[in-house]
Amino acid sequence: MDEIFKRLKKDKEIKRIYLHMQFGNDAAISFYKKFGFVILKEIEDFYTDIEPKNCYFMMKKVNEEEN
Repeated sequence: MDEIFKRLKKDKEIKRIYLHMQFGNDAAISFYKKFGFVILKEIEDFYTDIEPKNCYFMMKKVNEEEN
């Protein structure tokens, strides 16, 4: 992950990266939080073929000043 963020920092047009993570996948959520991702919101019924169907929409700032 550190190498990915290092490369992303080189492209100043990339300000943020986003991902969605299945609700209840605590290990993965914790993993991404360690790298600076934050949960923006929970989306209901995002998945159609797995349970639980909800996901978290997560974001990390890359080349944007922290507020």
